[in-house]
Amino acid sequence: MIHRGRTEIIADILGALTQGEATTTEMMYGTYLTFDQASSYLRYMVERDLVSLDAGTKLYAITKKGAELLDISEGVANLVAIAPFDKIGASY
Repeated sequence: MIHRGRTEIIADILGALTQGEATTTEMMYGTYLTFDQASSYLRYMVERDLVSLDAGTKLYAITKKGAELLDISEGVANLVAIAPFDKIGASY
């Protein structure tokens, strides 16, 4: 797997939550993170109102702000997806 930056991991988590609510463990498996990594990112995202946590069920859900960030992130990814990484720097 290619090394992902923090922004891409956050976008992956938000994208996974568009499928519905999920526990930390489900997010861990869905985004290929360790439990500690998933917990840390989810805590960070709750603090910034990108996801919400239902304390009773321990389920995370994407918020309106998180959905907006995901849309922006996908837009940026589409803009920079001009050429595959192995072609960057090659003469055309």
